[in-house]
Amino acid sequence: KVGGELNLPGITVSGTSEFDEVTINSLSIAGDVSVQGVLNVQNNLSVSGDGSFGGTLSASSITLDSIQLNGDVSFGRHIDAGGRTPSVSAGGAAGSGSTVTISGTDTAGTVSVNIGSGATAGNLATVTFVSAFSDNPHVVITPVSNSAATVSSGNFYLSNRTTTAFTIAAASNPSSGSISFDYIVID
Repeated sequence: KVGGELNLPGITVSGTSEFDEVTINSLSIAGDVSVQGVLNVQNNLSVSGDGSFGGTLSASSITLDSIQLNGDVSFGRHIDAGGRTPSVSAGGAAGSGSTVTISGTDTAGTVSVNIGSGATAGNLATVTFVSAFSDNPHVVITPVSNSAATVSSGNFYLSNRTTTAFTIAAASNPSSGSISFDYIVID
């Protein structure tokens, strides 16, 4: 039994040992470790191999480069697809003097087309993604307008989709004015 501090250049313990409190500046463990209570890490935790959790993992923020989920996903809140805004260009069918604008990301957003004079059936707008998808993505477009005539007379559809872009088209001459399209893109 030692009554005060004990400084040793090295120590080897075999068998079972019990310590009330130990402060270690650097610790390297060659075998398995089992923690029966709560493990509190004050700074960073770095894991170079796989991790396995038998219960709930709770964190205020998690940053990942990629994630693979093998089961269903349930969200208790909204999905926010962050990222930069893709570019958009007017198609020839949008007419002379037409303009297009976009807000959103590669994953979801809104494209607005101001129809110019002499608009015809054909391509109205092409959205070019900031980052290419691995394969041709699934693209869903929905016309949005406060004028039913604009939506019903247009017969809008997706005329092209690639890993880098998609194109919105009209099957017949669109009415003059402005129409917007909400889009969702999933790889």
